[in-house]
Amino acid sequence: MLGIFVRLLGADAVFLRRYLRLALVYGVLCGLTIVTLVPILRHLLGNQLGAAGQWLALLALGVVVCWYLRRRVEKAGIAVGIAVLRGGRQRLGEHVGTLPVGWFSAANTARLSHVTTQGMMEIAQLPAHVFTPLFTGVVTPLVILVALLLVDLRLGLVALVSLPLLALVMLATMHLGQRADQRYQRDTAQTSQRMVEFAQAQSVLRAFNGEQGGTRFLEQAVAQQQQAARKLIQLSALSSVLNVWAVQASFAALLVTATLWLGEQAGAAFDSAAVIATLVALVLATRFIDPLLDVAGYSE
Repeated sequence: MLGIFVRLLGADAVFLRRYLRLALVYGVLCGLTIVTLVPILRHLLGNQLGAAGQWLALLALGVVVCWYLRRRVEKAGIAVGIAVLRGGRQRLGEHVGTLPVGWFSAANTARLSHVTTQGMMEIAQLPAHVFTPLFTGVVTPLVILVALLLVDLRLGLVALVSLPLLALVMLATMHLGQRADQRYQRDTAQTSQRMVEFAQAQSVLRAFNGEQGGTRFLEQAVAQQQQAARKLIQLSALSSVLNVWAVQASFAALLVTATLWLGEQAGAAFDSAAVIATLVALVLATRFIDPLLDVAGYSE
């Protein structure tokens, strides 16, 4: 996908690089802000209110900076979308100008019309509305994972193992919906073509009183588009459910690991420092899962 943006942007790819840098900084800072919960909770549970207050002030500062950076990232994403709309169609037109005449079949012409209108608008909206939560949902858990490994190695290892498993599930669900999406886009382009043909043929249809017969191909195209849309909706819903289930299963594994260890501590010598570390790690685990739920919602 990023390669497509680079090709569409050409010399304007500087907007994309600026957006990616800001999104990376934003994701890392979000993770570091969440990690400040570790010393806050440790000091609170240790009855060290003064030290906890200092870290709480740092947390508040991090929240404000993250809010400011989020606005910057969204504006940078909008700038990428504007650059795509401004120069992407021109570059696409230059490429189409080099294609042989035989390429311009009815199906390819319909597809080209669909891409330059609806398709280009959908691509332009991605940086501001989809890429930002995706990047944040990937980068922030990685930062939290490092802290989780340092706070509680057991939970950190469970979280580390869960990441590639989650990636496999999401790749599988993306592949599941890919063909349905391609079919929907193809049928939408075909419907647009039939609608244009029907409009252009009005003079002939009316001259021969053939309005009803002339709608047959258009109605067939609309029916195919509706069927493809239903299939796409079904697979998108199934993909989202499977992704969320996978993330929740990872969180359940973290909870089971912590519960088993705390159960062992209940029957052995009580180690308050270790128990506090496990409780803090559980808080990190919940914050580790939240961004992944965003990724699960947007991945398809």
